Amino acid sequence: MVDVSSPANPTEVGFYHTPGYAGAKDVAVAGGYAYVADGDAGLRVVDVSSPANPTEVSFYDTLGYANGVAVAGDYAYVAAYGGLWVMDISTPANPTESGFCDTGGVGVAVAGGYAYIVENTGSHPGSDGWLRVVDVSTPTSPTEVGFYDTPGWAEGVAVARGYAYVADGDGGLRVLDVSTPSNPTEVGFYDTQGWAEGVAVAGDYAYVAAGWEGLLVLRYTGYSISGHVRDSSDNPISDVTVSANAGSSATTDANGDYFITGVTTGTYTLTPSKSGYTFIPASRTASVPSNATGQNFVILPDPVSITLPQSGTVSLPTILIYTDTQGLTTTLRFPAGAVTETTTLILTPTLAQGGAGYAFAGHAFEIGTFRDGHPLSGLTFSKPVTVTIHYSDQDVRVVSDESQLALWWWTGGGWEDAANTCDPPSAYNRDLANRVLSVPICHLSLFGLFGPTHQMYLPLILRHH
Repeated sequence: MVDVSSPANPTEVGFYHTPGYAGAKDVAVAGGYAYVADGDAGLRVVDVSSPANPTEVSFYDTLGYANGVAVAGDYAYVAAYGGLWVMDISTPANPTESGFCDTGGVGVAVAGGYAYIVENTGSHPGSDGWLRVVDVSTPTSPTEVGFYDTPGWAEGVAVARGYAYVADGDGGLRVLDVSTPSNPTEVGFYDTQGWAEGVAVAGDYAYVAAGWEGLLVLRYTGYSISGHVRDSSDNPISDVTVSANAGSSATTDANGDYFITGVTTGTYTLTPSKSGYTFIPASRTASVPSNATGQNFVILPDPVSITLPQSGTVSLPTILIYTDTQGLTTTLRFPAGAVTETTTLILTPTLAQGGAGYAFAGHAFEIGTFRDGHPLSGLTFSKPVTVTIHYSDQDVRVVSDESQLALWWWTGGGWEDAANTCDPPSAYNRDLANRVLSVPICHLSLFGLFGPTHQMYLPLILRHH
């Protein structure tokens, strides 16, 4: 046990002499315990909660020569010449065997429900190494699902972000894509010159113990995929996870930007996610090489719905409120008698773009209606429904005259003023100081907020379902 709180001055504070004939081969630490692969002495469990006084609390005879150990959750995975032992260590003082697979080896790493075991013949150094992939999602029944014959003498393994990094003896460092565990595929290697015996991975770096060559610090840059996530008003959105199909992902920063680095040649499906939100598009496909840039997404809150209830034959007054990514609300106020039967309405946020001389002001939505679970079309309200929209400075940044801001509806062939959905036409209520606009409407459609601008746009409509 070495105190490394001062990295420039590491200091030994305690030790424990394990009973294995050839000495301890590997160690993993979790929850105040060190789990030691101790060769012919099997798995030793040492309490290291007091680093100056490590004490063995239990052991398990793996029968085979214990070479490697990894810990994940309540289980220790011991790689031995005789096989892979899956040990329940929920009670460290009493480790018990949960499962066994006759795929043995000299090192093991665990990630995502799989154990990755490196194996060699054990007879003499040479080109006889393998990576074995064992499904341990059911600890009582570990099952080998894939393997890869490495060109060297596999000694150690680390797994990160969908890749297995194999210290392959005379084969150097081999990098395998294990995003499909049943089909590991080599995507890169580095000739270490020295004998690659062990490897650890942190961030973008691999640290390789390479025999006489010493410690090598390797960085694989690969290709990158990048883009941004914005809302309908072009505000950046942070904390969105964008995942690629190779197990890689990135999270958007304060500027809404994301960067997925270290990807290899191939085609990737990019999928953004954040609880409570949907995206346009729902996914993108990007191919590398070269670096894939401009893989952008627009974030929208999930749809909201309301059911207009009945009292006798007259609907009761009620409101539907939708809150956008800026925290601004759009409210639909339904007066008593707006519909004649119980009706469900679903408001789905979407995007829109204006025609020549008009700019989209960041707010668009489509309203669908249902009765008895069946969609309705062409619903006209018996009494006008008031739509109230709160908007921001960002929404009207390119609007030249805010006093002419208006809610438009899509006729199927173009945009018209939503005030004209009623007969006689409705009147607007505009509060420019507080940036609030209200207008009664009389039937449903796709709606968008627009204002005059000096910029020019081509007509475009984007619907999200």
